[in-house]
Amino acid sequence: MKLLFKSVPNLKSLIKISDDRNINFNEVFIQTPLISENPQLIGHAYDYFLQLLCERLNKCNSNISSNMILYDELPESFQYDSEKNIELYTSGLKEWDYDLTKQSIVYGKLDQYYRSGVPPVDIMNVDREDIKDLHNLVTSTMKSENIFKAKHRFISNPHFGSSISMLMGGADADLIIDDSLIDIKVRSKLRFESYPWYQLIGYYVLGLLTPNIDYKIKRLSIWNPRYEILMYINIDDLFNILNIKEFVDNFIETVIVIHRNKDSSPAYLDYIKDVRSAWEINSKNLG
Repeated sequence: MKLLFKSVPNLKSLIKISDDRNINFNEVFIQTPLISENPQLIGHAYDYFLQLLCERLNKCNSNISSNMILYDELPESFQYDSEKNIELYTSGLKEWDYDLTKQSIVYGKLDQYYRSGVPPVDIMNVDREDIKDLHNLVTSTMKSENIFKAKHRFISNPHFGSSISMLMGGADADLIIDDSLIDIKVRSKLRFESYPWYQLIGYYVLGLLTPNIDYKIKRLSIWNPRYEILMYINIDDLFNILNIKEFVDNFIETVIVIHRNKDSSPAYLDYIKDVRSAWEINSKNLG
């Protein structure tokens, strides 16, 4: 799969920012420097904050607790208080405060626990510098909250078709706001990197291999809250340098080779059949 993505032409010249001009990385400066000694934790915690902010702005009922892996590992009293805080905040009856910041960091620890398999020493013990760092990011993001207010479509953690998800071992993106697929990167250094854009292209392809998809993506976007910047690539611009139909065909063939080499169960052939069927329909709606 890495070889396939290496075939993608250089994307740097396609990257734009909010006023529709090409980004000059030398002219973009950090607005919220890193304070915490746990940047990965802050990244996970920020994801939870942003999901709640989006649910508030777009008037959605929150299901963040019910979707959280290992949630039952938390003390019952914390579960009760956090669910109450979430309900009040997302419904607009409470403003963001330090209790919600601490709560998001605990959720971030839970996410790290799930991904690494290593339980934290004391999940309820939250470092002051972590609270301060995340709260600074929350405050700065509030200034740009209109980015996350949808006009006609908001999807949090969009999932993809069951067959392609089984073949890929599961995957979900961060956000869809209207016609933009948005990935969140809480990075202290801002420079051109291919990988985050490859990741977004991958999510876009997974969408094309999903049956009965009811939205059309026109932008691939990255939000970095430390720089308060939304970068994006227009799908039409991507199509000008990348033959997307050929790329998706090669993507499917690569998936087949991977599973064949893994000596997977013959059931994967049924998944491939479903994926090809979805692609045959969705490929007609490109452009």
